[in-house]
Amino acid sequence: KATVEHTRFYECTYVNQIDTEEEHDEMAYIYVFVQDPHIPFVPETPENLIIPHDFFRVIIPCRASHPTASVILRSVP
Repeated sequence: KATVEHTRFYECTYVNQIDTEEEHDEMAYIYVFVQDPHIPFVPETPENLIIPHDFFRVIIPCRASHPTASVILRSVP
């Protein structure tokens, strides 16, 4: 049974395919939402809560369990 934790990108490739730049054209990606009205956000592991991107930026995951969910990131004093 699929749960909200299964919400993510999935990749489809040939089994014997080597990960090279030319072969990325032969890969397919899809983002799957598993909706749950009781869990509006996809749970994150503690190490994924703030992801350093470069010296000036970080990524703060805020993945909703519904594709049309509207979310707002707010500063907390």
